Amino acid sequence: MSPGTISSTTDTRYPEELFAYETLCYAGCLEFLDANGDVAVFRRRQTIRVTARRLTVFLDRIWGEGVLFADYWTAGLPIVEAARNRSGWVAILGLRRTYRKGEVVEIRTERRIVGGFTQQLEHWDSTMFAPTKWLSLEISGAAAGRLRWPNLLAPAGDNVVVDQDGKALSLIVREPVAHAPYRLQWNW
Repeated sequence: MSPGTISSTTDTRYPEELFAYETLCYAGCLEFLDANGDVAVFRRRQTIRVTARRLTVFLDRIWGEGVLFADYWTAGLPIVEAARNRSGWVAILGLRRTYRKGEVVEIRTERRIVGGFTQQLEHWDSTMFAPTKWLSLEISGAAAGRLRWPNLLAPAGDNVVVDQDGKALSLIVREPVAHAPYRLQWNW
């Protein structure tokens, strides 16, 4: 494709040169390890399809309060660099090899968050920075039963499902809007 042409890999059309990949599935789980919510682990599994001619790095955007990089695990991907931005950090992860257009890659990361959920009103969110087919977030673990008055802050649409069953709070979004935060907010 020449510059300025439109890719048809998603229902929402974007010029392909804007994004190096599209996310097929993003599954994130924030698990509280203690009943107070003082220590949590965030696990992310993101399956992407490369839309650029080649892809050698992946940007992991990290935000929040407290100690954010405790036990940061990248499934063997080296951290090329970590840089601060307006909303947190960006960890540049080197991929195992050069991936070509059309190839599918799974990115897995895990990190421990210490002291990040200490306020009466708390939240966890995700913003997809490339076209995305499927986004799911789950908040679970020892403190999940204490989550009160959950609220979703997100773009309007009928493609969003929120569920709470006493053991977990979950969010599922089909084709989330790029660059828009999907925020689960709660009181302790």
